[in-house]
Amino acid sequence: MHDHSNLSLTNHKVCNRCIYDERVASISFDESGVCNYCHQIDDLIDEYGTGLPKGEARLAQTVETIKREGHGKKYDCVIGVSGGTDSSYMVHLAKEWGLRPLAVHYDNTWNSAIATQNIEKVLRPLNVDLFTWVVNNKEADDILGRSFWLVCRNWKLRQISPMQKYFSMQPINITSARFWRATPSSMKA
Repeated sequence: MHDHSNLSLTNHKVCNRCIYDERVASISFDESGVCNYCHQIDDLIDEYGTGLPKGEARLAQTVETIKREGHGKKYDCVIGVSGGTDSSYMVHLAKEWGLRPLAVHYDNTWNSAIATQNIEKVLRPLNVDLFTWVVNNKEADDILGRSFWLVCRNWKLRQISPMQKYFSMQPINITSARFWRATPSSMKA
């Protein structure tokens, strides 16, 4: 149990395990004062074995499957990169595990110069190829001028379709930073 007395001078109820309090959206507490978000993390640890030998074995098995299915192909996985720490570290780990990733970046033209530089600084020394899809600003502006539902629909059909078309011609599995895998044919609109 943690002492949360220094977190706030208000009388908000605070989880007994983390720093979340009753001001967090959709929070609830059990009879022991532990929030639903802590229980959600517990459930994910149980299911995936995060930080446990079970999880390490599952990850190793996934990596071996990707290698086996990608044997003889230029790339055996695709990793989305943003220039941030998470995706940069994922590319580093993929190379460390012996994978041959293709880095993919969706450039909405709002990238910071630092993000763009980070992508290059990470990929170049690792010898990882980059595929960048740059959004068509006129088309994006037209889409954003419509309702939210049309944005979602058109985003998928207009913006992602060229990328899907590109990957549907590549003999690789599509892999995200969490190793969600799908065949290119399952990505078609």
